Amino acid sequence: MASVAEDIRDYLIAQGQSDVLIGALQDSPDAQAAVVSTGGARPEVAMGATLVRRHVFFQVIVRGSADGKQTVMNRIDTILGLLSPKQQITSNSVVYDWIVAVDDPFFIGHDDSQRPMWSANFEAFRS
Repeated sequence: MASVAEDIRDYLIAQGQSDVLIGALQDSPDAQAAVVSTGGARPEVAMGATLVRRHVFFQVIVRGSADGKQTVMNRIDTILGLLSPKQQITSNSVVYDWIVAVDDPFFIGHDDSQRPMWSANFEAFRS
């Protein structure tokens, strides 16, 4: 079973997003996104020890060129639309029963090369 970050990255790529990484942004290219697993809550179980589904959280971080603030804002909004609210998404043979943003996209600052970065956080139920 792939990680949450791998599943979401692969889903975003299948939806036409490019340069989507797992865990952290790299030095280049300027325009890229990263999916970061940020933990989860207690899983749902039935009949004692039968796992029903996992409650997971993840973050998407988007960066662009130093003069590309609007482009970065547009991309995080596009990703938000691709992921939230969604039901019954399948990626890497794993079903996500439900995905929703837990906040609006927000500006998290500039990196060391003055490239703007935006982020959004999500929660999901994974079967």
